[in-house]
Amino acid sequence: MLFRSVALYERPQQAAQAPAGWREQHDRDSAELRNLCQARDVARQQRDHARACYDSAVKLLTGIHALLYPAPITVPDGRTMVFRPNDPDPHAVLQELSDRIRALPDALAALSQPPQPQSAQEDAA
Repeated sequence: MLFRSVALYERPQQAAQAPAGWREQHDRDSAELRNLCQARDVARQQRDHARACYDSAVKLLTGIHALLYPAPITVPDGRTMVFRPNDPDPHAVLQELSDRIRALPDALAALSQPPQPQSAQEDAA
């Protein structure tokens, strides 16, 4: 047991005798690692923003498609199902479809805005 404790006390002395450039190399490697981690975090934020934009665009277009008459569906037991809008007034349905189509450019432009950096989001909160 005494031998092991002596060996543990000798290790800091051995570290002090490391080559002269060891500390500078460690600092450079640490800085490079921090830069890589920061770039990874930025890439993750951009990926999440792109996924959110894609999902929002799909929701917009799916909502417009839902206003149109979908094709009849034939179920396995041979029945044919036809879906129609809830509102029987065709003018109301066409007006809603028209409004949604006109809103598409603004909605897609809002989706294409770059994401805010995480530090700016934390400052706003």
